[in-house]
Amino acid sequence: MRAKIPELNRPSLRFVLDALFFRYNIDWTDIYPSTGDFTLIKTRDKLFHSSQEPNFDLLFKETNRLQAIIERLLLRMLGWEDLSHSPTDFMKKWLTADEDDGNDI
Repeated sequence: MRAKIPELNRPSLRFVLDALFFRYNIDWTDIYPSTGDFTLIKTRDKLFHSSQEPNFDLLFKETNRLQAIIERLLLRMLGWEDLSHSPTDFMKKWLTADEDDGNDI
């Protein structure tokens, strides 16, 4: 039981990410469809904690979204102000297309 207590007090991944986004002024909404929500955590949970067959198209998009977020975070940590090319415009257009609803992986 004692070994589980630190794990129960651990902040959620979403809390940690939101704190990083706030601290480094990183926007994630421009890499999701206008009707979409931040789905990286839900995608991760379904991938590791369910027996559903993955939706590889969605998984590929989520991988590219994660790459863009990490790029933005690293650029901000290095003092870069202009994040307009992370990701590129054509990649952003593909990531924000409404072709999948993000509910399955």
